[in-house]
Amino acid sequence: MKHHLVCCLTLCSLLLCACGRSDTGAPQATTAPATSAGIEWFEGGVSEAFALAKERDQPLFLYWGAVWCPPCNQLRSTVFRDPAFVEMTRAFVAVYLDGDSEGAQRWGEHFGAAGYPTLIVFGPQGEERTRLTSGMALERYPQALQAALEQNESIAAVLARGLEEPQSLTDDHWQLLARTAWDADDGRLLGQEDRANTLSTLAQHCPATSQPHCRRLKLLSSIASLDQESPPTTIENLQQILADPQLTHDNLSELQYHAVELSRSAPADVRAILYARLQTLAERSFADTRLPLKARMLGTRLHMDLRRDENGQLPQDDADLQALVRARAAWADEAATTPAERQSLIYNAAWYLHEVGLSDAAVELLQAELGNAVAPYYYMSYLASIEKARNNATRALGWSARAWQLATGPATRTQWGTQHVLNLIELAPDQIDTIETVANQLLDGVAQSQDGYYQRTRTRMQRLHDTLAQWSQDKPKREAAASRLRQRIAALCAQSATDCSALTGAQ
Repeated sequence: MKHHLVCCLTLCSLLLCACGRSDTGAPQATTAPATSAGIEWFEGGVSEAFALAKERDQPLFLYWGAVWCPPCNQLRSTVFRDPAFVEMTRAFVAVYLDGDSEGAQRWGEHFGAAGYPTLIVFGPQGEERTRLTSGMALERYPQALQAALEQNESIAAVLARGLEEPQSLTDDHWQLLARTAWDADDGRLLGQEDRANTLSTLAQHCPATSQPHCRRLKLLSSIASLDQESPPTTIENLQQILADPQLTHDNLSELQYHAVELSRSAPADVRAILYARLQTLAERSFADTRLPLKARMLGTRLHMDLRRDENGQLPQDDADLQALVRARAAWADEAATTPAERQSLIYNAAWYLHEVGLSDAAVELLQAELGNAVAPYYYMSYLASIEKARNNATRALGWSARAWQLATGPATRTQWGTQHVLNLIELAPDQIDTIETVANQLLDGVAQSQDGYYQRTRTRMQRLHDTLAQWSQDKPKREAAASRLRQRIAALCAQSATDCSALTGAQ
């Protein structure tokens, strides 16, 4: 583990040194989000922002997001409008990097920012101090910025001390470790396999004087190891959190998404008690008008998860559950009034309707949203998914094609275009000429992009490459088209500075 941390520190140092200079051809453009009034976003490029932070001896706050992204719109409609948070950002060089701006995906690769949104705090010298999760309680965001402002070490250094010299850490250090979004750095510090064990070790080292942070670290460790057999301490920790209103509030997002699944490993009598508490939590979170709309709506998810059978399936004929979801969807439709609120909420409402067997209502809600949506193509892609689930290939491909046609920005167009090709391969696998023609149009766009083959674009090209291999397997008529397309993907990769070893199957 120690060797792993040293490697990460060296890697991060090498990567971040580049941020302080403006290299020839380095991606520079950023665009301030119109919905983030109040935050004084830096108007120049990323390299310039890091240079300014160093010159001023000032930390830097980086937000990497996209116009269509629901969690990004949730941040814009809540956190980025919170006066306390806005005021805290005055102490930072604040940078918004839109995922579709020139060079953004290359920067995403550089920072290990895989998903939208990614929130990173850097020190004046470019050292990473923390990554913020997008699921914190609203009041925790300015507190997290304050803690990062006062922290003079990199998060890698604090992590190393937490594992090797835990007695040297203060309560603020433990709070930083507990609040860092460890799953948002592409596995750079902990690695995908090490995360659960490392967080568990931190929880064990965490002192009793920092108990709330210890509980959270243990919860995060349990979530990271959901695919493994849960130890008894998982259930004990969950019980302790649910018994404490403040701990429940501070970990609400994690509980709403994962508590039911965590509870399933408990003995039947204990599980029944936990389910009862979660039922109460679902009602209370929805009724709590102090919470953001999204946090209230997620109470519906808890209700649904509690109704899933042992195979994780929801009943499609539960009249009471359907009535509840209808009511919550109608509430979301009325309560979300701004474009950002609607982009962050309506998708959830439609998804819940579809999940409980009310697909017609989901389609109606989504279609009604298309005319005024921030990103209508986002809803069109989900309409395609619903029609696919209903075995209506023609409608599914129609929505999928429209979504790609209307998508804007190079990274976004690649994402939606890739999905359309994947849908064609799945739903119309023998339309070889159409698949090759559409895929070539998609690859033409990737080739013309300044970002080329980086980060989110890279992961989608990898998926397309692998899917083409499966599509052509033992199918001679498809093999030639698949080979040509895979060669193009490999060539795009070869022109970038990324590792192309995963494309070993290219012909």
